[in-house]
Amino acid sequence: MDTATITVRGNPGAGRFELVDHGKVIGTARYLLRDAAVPERIYYHAVVAEEYEGQARSWRPSPWTARWPPD
Repeated sequence: MDTATITVRGNPGAGRFELVDHGKVIGTARYLLRDAAVPERIYYHAVVAEEYEGQARSWRPSPWTARWPPD
Protein backbone atom coordinates (compact mmCIF):
# COMPACT_ATOMS: atom_id res chain seq x y z
CA MET A 1 0.00 0.00 0.00
CA ASP A 2 1.34 3.43 -0.99
CA THR A 3 0.82 5.80 1.95
CA ALA A 4 1.50 8.79 -0.32
CA THR A 5 -1.92 8.25 -1.92
CA ILE A 6 -3.80 8.51 1.38
CA THR A 7 -5.29 11.94 2.00
CA VAL A 8 -7.79 13.56 4.33
CA ARG A 9 -10.61 15.75 3.11
CA GLY A 10 -13.26 17.67 4.96
CA ASN A 11 -16.93 17.00 4.32
CA PRO A 12 -18.64 19.65 6.47
CA GLY A 13 -22.07 18.96 4.96
CA ALA A 14 -21.88 15.45 6.41
CA GLY A 15 -20.13 16.59 9.61
CA ARG A 16 -17.07 14.42 9.01
CA PHE A 17 -13.54 14.12 7.74
CA GLU A 18 -12.81 11.38 5.24
CA LEU A 19 -9.68 9.30 4.86
CA VAL A 20 -9.24 8.67 1.13
CA ASP A 21 -6.99 6.24 -0.80
CA HIS A 22 -6.95 6.47 -4.61
CA GLY A 23 -10.30 8.29 -4.58
CA LYS A 24 -11.98 5.69 -2.34
CA VAL A 25 -13.22 6.69 1.13
CA ILE A 26 -11.55 4.23 3.50
CA GLY A 27 -12.49 5.86 6.79
CA THR A 28 -14.45 8.63 8.43
CA ALA A 29 -14.22 10.73 11.57
CA ARG A 30 -17.59 12.22 12.48
CA TYR A 31 -17.88 15.36 14.55
CA LEU A 32 -20.31 17.87 16.02
CA LEU A 33 -19.60 21.58 16.02
CA ARG A 34 -20.08 23.33 19.33
CA ASP A 35 -20.50 27.07 19.05
CA ALA A 36 -18.99 28.45 22.23
CA ALA A 37 -16.71 31.34 23.17
CA VAL A 38 -14.01 29.20 21.60
CA PRO A 39 -15.57 27.04 18.86
CA GLU A 40 -15.02 23.33 19.33
CA ARG A 41 -15.18 20.28 17.11
CA ILE A 42 -16.24 17.23 19.13
CA TYR A 43 -15.37 13.87 17.56
CA TYR A 44 -17.82 11.13 18.43
CA HIS A 45 -17.17 8.31 15.97
CA ALA A 46 -14.25 7.20 13.79
CA VAL A 47 -13.93 4.12 11.61
CA VAL A 48 -11.46 2.79 9.07
CA ALA A 49 -12.02 0.04 6.51
CA GLU A 50 -11.09 -3.40 7.80
CA GLU A 51 -8.26 -3.85 5.29
CA TYR A 52 -6.58 -0.69 6.65
CA GLU A 53 -6.94 -1.53 10.35
CA GLY A 54 -3.76 -1.83 12.41
CA GLN A 55 -1.70 0.22 9.97
CA ALA A 56 -1.59 3.52 11.92
CA ARG A 57 -3.90 5.19 9.41
CA SER A 58 -6.51 6.24 11.91
CA TRP A 59 -7.31 9.56 13.49
CA ARG A 60 -4.26 10.82 15.32
CA PRO A 61 -4.00 14.58 16.00
CA SER A 62 -2.65 16.32 12.94
CA PRO A 63 -2.86 19.75 11.27
CA TRP A 64 -6.11 18.86 9.45
CA THR A 65 -7.95 18.36 12.74
CA ALA A 66 -6.99 21.83 13.93
CA ARG A 67 -8.43 23.79 10.99
CA TRP A 68 -11.34 26.03 11.78
CA PRO A 69 -13.75 26.20 10.16
CA PRO A 70 -13.50 22.82 8.46
CA ASP A 71 -13.09 22.97 4.71
